[in-house]
Amino acid sequence: MSETQPQDYFTTPEPSEWNTVSTSNAGSPPSHFIAPVDATVAEGVSEGLLPSQTVFSPSLQPSSLHSPLPETNLWNSWLSSHDMTATMGSSTGDPPFDSLHASEPTYRIQNQHSLPSLPNPSTYTPTAVGVLGPADANTNTPESILDLHVLLNVPQLRQRLQKEQEEVRSLRLEGLNLARRTGTAIARLSDHHRMVMLLAEHDIPRLRALLQQAISDGASITAITNKLQQALEGAYHPRGFTGLDLDLGVLVYHIGGRSLLYALSHSLGLPALRTLRNNMSFTKLMPTVGTITSAEVAHNIQNGIIQTRASAERTKKRGISVLIDEIALEEMAVHFKHANSVGGLCWKHSPQVDLVLRTFDSALNLARALADGKVHLGKEMTVAAVSCFGENGTYPILMAPTCKQETAPDMEFIFNLILDTWEREGRSAGDIWSFATDGDATRRHAGYSMFVRIHLDPSSPLYGILSNIPGLNLFTGVNGITLDFDYKHLLKRLCTLLRLSSGITLNNGRIINPTMLARYLGWLPDYDRASVNNLLYPDDPQDVPRAVELMQAIIKLGKLQIPNPHDVNTIGDMDALKLMAAVLESILTPFMDISISLAGQVTSLSTYAHLAFSLFRTHRTLFMSNQLYGDSQTMVKNAIFCIAKQQQLDANEPFYLFDLGDDRLERLFGRIRMLGAHDSGINYHQGIDRLGHAVDIDTIFMRNPQLDPGSRRIKMDRVEGVDHLNAKTWKGNVVAGNCDIPSAWLRGRQAAIRVLSSSQMSPSAYDYATIFSDRDFDFLRPFGQGKYPGIESDHDRSMDFDKIIGRETASGSDPHSESAAIPTTGVPSSTSDSPVEHTQAPNSVSSGASDSDSLPHDHLVTLEEAFSNPSSTEVELTGTVPSGPGIDPADYIQYKGRWIHKQSVCRIVINSGYAHKLVNRLHRVCGFTKVNRKRHLDVDSDDILDPDTFPVGDPILTLLRCEKTLSLALLRTTAINDGTTLLAGTKLATLMSQKAEIKVSGQIVTLIPMSSFQAPSSTLSHSSTSTPDDFPSQNSSTDSSELEPLASQNHHKDLGPSESASWIWSGGYVKTDTSMRGTTESTEKPVVVTVPGYLTQYVNPNIFDVDTNAGNGRNPRLSEVNSAGKTWLLDAAAASTACESLWRTILDTKTPLTALISVKASDAFPYRATDGSYGLVCEPGTHQLAVEHGERVKRSCHFCGQVPDNWRAHMGAHILRSMRGVQENLTEPIGLHKPCGFCGRSGEAGCPVTLKIKNHTTKIECGCQFDTPFKYGFANKGSDATPCRNVPVVCTLCPGPSNKAAARPAIWRYNMATHLQEQHSEYASPGKPIGLPLPHALWKDMEITAREERALGIPEALIPPEFTQFRHEDPDEPPGPSAGSKRKGQSSRMSTNDRAKRARRGDGNRT
Repeated sequence: MSETQPQDYFTTPEPSEWNTVSTSNAGSPPSHFIAPVDATVAEGVSEGLLPSQTVFSPSLQPSSLHSPLPETNLWNSWLSSHDMTATMGSSTGDPPFDSLHASEPTYRIQNQHSLPSLPNPSTYTPTAVGVLGPADANTNTPESILDLHVLLNVPQLRQRLQKEQEEVRSLRLEGLNLARRTGTAIARLSDHHRMVMLLAEHDIPRLRALLQQAISDGASITAITNKLQQALEGAYHPRGFTGLDLDLGVLVYHIGGRSLLYALSHSLGLPALRTLRNNMSFTKLMPTVGTITSAEVAHNIQNGIIQTRASAERTKKRGISVLIDEIALEEMAVHFKHANSVGGLCWKHSPQVDLVLRTFDSALNLARALADGKVHLGKEMTVAAVSCFGENGTYPILMAPTCKQETAPDMEFIFNLILDTWEREGRSAGDIWSFATDGDATRRHAGYSMFVRIHLDPSSPLYGILSNIPGLNLFTGVNGITLDFDYKHLLKRLCTLLRLSSGITLNNGRIINPTMLARYLGWLPDYDRASVNNLLYPDDPQDVPRAVELMQAIIKLGKLQIPNPHDVNTIGDMDALKLMAAVLESILTPFMDISISLAGQVTSLSTYAHLAFSLFRTHRTLFMSNQLYGDSQTMVKNAIFCIAKQQQLDANEPFYLFDLGDDRLERLFGRIRMLGAHDSGINYHQGIDRLGHAVDIDTIFMRNPQLDPGSRRIKMDRVEGVDHLNAKTWKGNVVAGNCDIPSAWLRGRQAAIRVLSSSQMSPSAYDYATIFSDRDFDFLRPFGQGKYPGIESDHDRSMDFDKIIGRETASGSDPHSESAAIPTTGVPSSTSDSPVEHTQAPNSVSSGASDSDSLPHDHLVTLEEAFSNPSSTEVELTGTVPSGPGIDPADYIQYKGRWIHKQSVCRIVINSGYAHKLVNRLHRVCGFTKVNRKRHLDVDSDDILDPDTFPVGDPILTLLRCEKTLSLALLRTTAINDGTTLLAGTKLATLMSQKAEIKVSGQIVTLIPMSSFQAPSSTLSHSSTSTPDDFPSQNSSTDSSELEPLASQNHHKDLGPSESASWIWSGGYVKTDTSMRGTTESTEKPVVVTVPGYLTQYVNPNIFDVDTNAGNGRNPRLSEVNSAGKTWLLDAAAASTACESLWRTILDTKTPLTALISVKASDAFPYRATDGSYGLVCEPGTHQLAVEHGERVKRSCHFCGQVPDNWRAHMGAHILRSMRGVQENLTEPIGLHKPCGFCGRSGEAGCPVTLKIKNHTTKIECGCQFDTPFKYGFANKGSDATPCRNVPVVCTLCPGPSNKAAARPAIWRYNMATHLQEQHSEYASPGKPIGLPLPHALWKDMEITAREERALGIPEALIPPEFTQFRHEDPDEPPGPSAGSKRKGQSSRMSTNDRAKRARRGDGNRT
């Protein structure tokens, strides 16, 4: 026998097997403990697991034991008090024995140690049944127990039997019922199983509708399953559609067309087209055929916004914004049945022609008018729509084709027409508050003319609020209407400026452009080289999320903290980026931060308005274009006005800034492009229909935002789905009444002052109290005098999207020659080099009239069939009127016995020269056709640290012309390009190579001499180890135009600066005055120059700490130094070396001085020494410039300091005296080996001279920096006043070019003796009398006469003896240039006047 566990269950079996124990002892266990008669129970009793007073009697019946049984709750309480659980099958209060008929009680012993300890059996009173103790448990047999039935009499037994029979019948009936219930449950389970299998294996149409209908009808699972089976077989279609079903049906119909709706209706159970027409209302818009009238505007107002709001029970008045924009059209004429007229022609010129199609001649007349330019096909469709502030919905009210030849008065006509019509038809919806548009110049001019002309009346309820906002422009239109510009468009244009190579200038003249941004955006943790390129050079520059991402990246960059900055360039860049980040954050936050309140939005807009105002007043169009500045300030102004108007209308209503602008209209245009499968090639008829469909789709998406995928290019982020800028997601308090506009505006002004005070801008630029004290100045008129920069007609840089990416255009014509069969006499047909067939998008919904080939009648053939194959039918149809289902005879024109649909007439006759336009921007920029010229920033951050790399932002030196002065300039580079690609940097060898064609752009920095500071030299410190001990004053130098001698310098200083002091960058840039057209105001803008890379010299200036060397305070001239107080220190020796190197490069490359960049002279450039004279001047170049200007320039001799009248003769005298050994007091020795006749030095790279004789003209070319023009004939002959005859001559003994007119190397006369000794030692020469005799002509060319030597101060003792070793003239000897071979008066170089005189005389010149 297995061991009994405490958790074992003891289940009472049939009543015939029950045994019981009876006891009357109070406080003891229940008097009856029921257990089965088996060994397990006996074992349990013997082992003490059950009470010992347990009586087993198989004949004992529960019904006879009612009286001694305890109450149920007493029994349960005893069990629970001894950790025993009783589970009864019945929940009634009857004793356990009565409940045993319905269910079996189960007793579980939870803990064998918790069984009660029973008293001794001797304490129990024996009963008739008897007591069985533990000692005689093994003797417990049925024979030893009395049978209770023997105690019953016959009536009792009969009663007992009847009762038992009743129980048997009851149990039998219960069994039958149980069997029936079991069968029913099994059937139901089968039905459920069948339904589950149906749902799992088949897609049942409209399952939800079917189940909802069945449940509402109370159908059983069997009925539901049968309905499912019937629906699967197509025999049952549930009726009734939900609102979502209808909305989905409309979406499918508009986007995919009738065929797709049919397919989905039969496969997925969507509503059919007839159902949609019976249950949904489609938007029908009235087109403009001919000129614009109020009739179509009034119709669209009533059938659009008024009826729509009424059906939606929108009765509250709202502020109204009128939105105006254009969408591109295919230039096609279309037929409108309702007017029997041709549409698609420009509204401006349409009144000049008859648009009604009466006969075939009407079409020919229209075609001739188009060919003559009398009227035009619409290039775009001007769309005007209205939207309500605080409500969803955009309602088009005007759609007119335009030829883009409208003027501002034409747009004013449209504005006035809309205003007048709304006053009559739409006032019930609310008053017009604003007119919103994009950056179109014509609408801008019209908007300023109409809505910035009437000063706000003091009696207006808005005046008390808005007059307390300093600087706010208070000029509006009638009824206080203001102009508005779309904020998303403004963000795109701001990023366009940042992406242009010209960039944005701010702070004290710092330029932020793509190359600079690429250098620092990589510092952000989330951006690598590829992602930075995507931000700066996107495929689509009008992608709003990309623009927002760029702005947010710059904002993060501006908040970076640079530990211990030392690089002057980096510090200055970060100062500018922090200011730029503040500007971008102030205009972006109000539209992006959903937690900001309306007051916070006003504060942020105020910060932007003040920052932009100060920066624009300082830098004007270098900061941003006139138009962008005016548009952004107008947007801020309109926002303030609209908030104030909302406070007057209903202060308890919220006001959302994202309701401003024409973004809602842009979303409608996105729907139109979506309807055409992202192909915006639509004609005017299709445009009208698709615009109505777009309104329906927009309405559906507003009801079901979970269905809206959004527009990735006009949303503020890249997240798919509905734009997060909506009323449901905005968390900030934007209730209009909770915003105190003047206080919020003042907080923004204070924030702007804090930003600007930490920059390098002058405090006068942000002294707003003083500026706005003059009522002529406001944010729209930053320069006063009634001048609005926003309507300037100059170029708008912010619209230069094409300068960021290249754009492809395609044109073509229909390849079919249908028009050839049409009698179009006098109508020239246009052709195209690249024909492209125009076909309608396969999934677009055609809105034009059906062509005749779709008609069921054989005689209604298409036009092309009628004329391409005239003999295709012999039936004469003259006089037969078209008829049939869906046929309107008015839609057809009879031509040569055939009826032609008027739409076909328009397509073939009027549109004979049609060419499909590739106007789809997405096809150009969205991965279909890559057109962006990738600008690879080919220098990584690691390469920038390479000492052989020159990055953007580093300083360079170059030579610039400034009037008649050639001056050294220090540039801070802003861009490097190779002609096609912007570079972040380049190798130094590439930069200096002329073949590389590198162009470097940079700003001229302002330099001031170190000697101008009064601080003692011992207190000055910088990073260089070559700190000068003192700062000597500069030598005097004067502009060459004053014809005064320049100070004498040594050899090194002649080619470089005229002073030896170091120079400090003041932190600013050289600026030039620019006047504002129409005003007396002028501003300064930094000068940016672009020079060839080979004409630059890399320089590595020292770092100078201004604050450390400030003494009692920073010098006012250094107020523009960056926030860290570090600037550049240019050493004079480095400047001198660079100047000399640059001049040599100019000479070696034979670069004309006129090819150098010319800069207007100012107080800052050329750089000024302490005494006010020009510094860092290239003297040779300056003299050369003066010569080229026809001026006689005197200069001091670098050997003796004298100022000779004849430079060549003076230098020749020095050379001859040096040759003869005459001692002179010179600052430097004369060159010992063949010294140059212009400079007297030997071995200079630019000094070799050539001589060319052509047409009796001697031309001398020499690269010496002291090259001076002279008359060759006079100089070669000499005179008493000018005895020196040192001129270049040609050695006839040296081989020369075969072409006698070609330039030949020449030798100065005083150097010929040395040349002969070195190159022709076989010949005799002065100083070497032994050798072959010289040719006579050569000797005459090199002869130095005794008279010449005496005149030049050579003592008689030093004059060499007369040379006689020459032979007489050989007739076969080639002639050389001699004194007599040239015409008198020939010159080597002349001024312009001398050259003109010589040309009139016919004399030869040296040019």
